[in-house]
Amino acid sequence: SSLSSDGLGQTALRPLQFVLCESKHMLCASAAAAVVGRVAGRPVACTLRSVGSDRASRTCEGTLGRRRCVASGLGGESVVVVPMPGVLLTNAIYAPGGCLGAALCATLVDSELGEKATREARSLPELAEMVHEGLVARHGPAARAMLVGHSYGGYAALEFAKRFPEHLAGLVLVSTQVRADTAGATDRRKEQLQLLHAKGLDAVLDSIVPLLMSTTSRGDASVVESVRSMARAVGPEAYERQILACASRADHRATLAALPAAIPVLTISGKEDKITPPRVQQEMRQLLQSRHTDLPVAPCRAAVLEASGHLVPLEQPLAFRRALVAWAGEVHGHRRPGQLAGSCGTEDGGRHKSGIIRSMVHACGDVGPRAASAAASGGLGRSVSAH
Repeated sequence: SSLSSDGLGQTALRPLQFVLCESKHMLCASAAAAVVGRVAGRPVACTLRSVGSDRASRTCEGTLGRRRCVASGLGGESVVVVPMPGVLLTNAIYAPGGCLGAALCATLVDSELGEKATREARSLPELAEMVHEGLVARHGPAARAMLVGHSYGGYAALEFAKRFPEHLAGLVLVSTQVRADTAGATDRRKEQLQLLHAKGLDAVLDSIVPLLMSTTSRGDASVVESVRSMARAVGPEAYERQILACASRADHRATLAALPAAIPVLTISGKEDKITPPRVQQEMRQLLQSRHTDLPVAPCRAAVLEASGHLVPLEQPLAFRRALVAWAGEVHGHRRPGQLAGSCGTEDGGRHKSGIIRSMVHACGDVGPRAASAAASGGLGRSVSAH
């Protein structure tokens, strides 16, 4: 999607018009309108229309093919959000919360890069190398990644941070930890592979799905089916590679303790997470606080979400998004000291206290409610899969 300020005769004082090449990017435009409204200090009317040719469609040409979201340029021009899912998951796990680019004030989201690497890599060092090579090849040598890693994706993000800190713009570590596998954890992974070889992927899912979710989520058939659908898309071969990579991963306590002060970090966990409980998040926070530097330290925050297990973005999408938006607003204010920290759309921004979805409704009139309803029901799988 692209915000036009000249070809359509729009100005900053008139209602904004978002030019869309495909209707599935409606939520991105809605989120962008909410952000612009908060910067302006008033609701912004948002008109959506499709175009088939001319300058506006050329703006999107080449970005949709790489599954990138253009979110009106509020973030750093060379920063690319790279989401990476956990074991047996796809980046559809982030879909119920809406576009990550809009939430994180980023101009680009490359969903394909991280997901592909998590499926194909045979080790975490190889995975980090794949993401780095893809980042440079797809987005240029100056590109830096804002890595959003869930579980196994978080392990990959930490490996990337160790190897390529100069290409790191920030870390969002979701339901993950910094320690290597214990002997007991490695044994359990071996048992899972034995079950996979003996009875197949469905048997593995029967054994692990109940451990992944909160009590409430286990009773939600749509959440359970979402997990199974993602697992089937990943497949048994990729699952085996992921399990072996997890078992052989390095300890990254030193990586986090030595992280450059300029790199912001957000850690998110579910209060009912049995795999990476909130206490491992506390360890990460302590490691970040232990850094010795005379430089200004970028925002490093932690969030523990109620009524959520290991699959935070899927189980509590709105709370997950609010955590992203609030942290991104703080990061934005840190990097641009003259601006309000809430200019990227923090949950209240000094004015609003009802969350990002309600802000979309207020900003976008008759368009917002449909997008908000879809997000609240978790029905955005297809509409935001391109992000």
